[in-house]
Amino acid sequence: MMNLIIFGNSHVGAWREAWPTLAPDYPDINVTFFGIPEMIHRRYRIQDTGVFSALKISDDERKRVVDINGFDKVQLKDYDRHLWVGMNWKPESAVMITAFGDPDTINDASTGRPAYSTPFLKAIFELQAANILRDSKVNLDGSIRPDMHPRPIYAEECQSSLHPLYDVWRETADIGSARSAILGCYEEIVVDYFSKHGLKFVLIPKSLSSRSGATKSKYLSVGGGIASLKTPASRGDFSHMNAEYGRVCLKNYLDHYFT
Repeated sequence: MMNLIIFGNSHVGAWREAWPTLAPDYPDINVTFFGIPEMIHRRYRIQDTGVFSALKISDDERKRVVDINGFDKVQLKDYDRHLWVGMNWKPESAVMITAFGDPDTINDASTGRPAYSTPFLKAIFELQAANILRDSKVNLDGSIRPDMHPRPIYAEECQSSLHPLYDVWRETADIGSARSAILGCYEEIVVDYFSKHGLKFVLIPKSLSSRSGATKSKYLSVGGGIASLKTPASRGDFSHMNAEYGRVCLKNYLDHYFT
């Protein structure tokens, strides 16, 4: 029996919900889930002892974590494999440059848009990959080197929100092919950068994304989207996905990365 722990922020919820439908197909794998609300998750670290625990946590926060998981910290050394879910990989930083030009693979000169060369994209995306790895707080000298899974790309509906957080998605909505290509390039460079540092960055399955690069609408969790039609400028929730999204991601991981 192989013991896998999937830990991280609230995005773990979709994976946890999906596991019962997949478990019969993987009888030799035992999965434990440990998901924490993001504001608390930011204070969690993998300690030198191998324990994933909070640097600082209030009694109320501890109770909330225990209510979700049954425990408030976990010894990662008790597991054979580790997957950290919900990493903030900042895909908006890649989408942002699409507003001003296309990757040279698009060959869309008819629009008069400039083309970004591959070396240019590689240089700026490697800088961003370094920032992502630094912000992840993974100890590259530690004994625990988890596989890393990024948070979902926002659902397509975010383009209808007037909240500033989604400006870059709304402003690039009509150049979806370039946006998708830029995101693909970004993913490849982040994967390569993490690999050079001994870490596995797990790609989001392509089947979950629309042609524009955003997550397909059908995967948005119940209650997601604009908070209220009366307040189109509210932030809403276009990030949390449903159990089917979690199922596709988990199956992809087990079939292609879990070796």
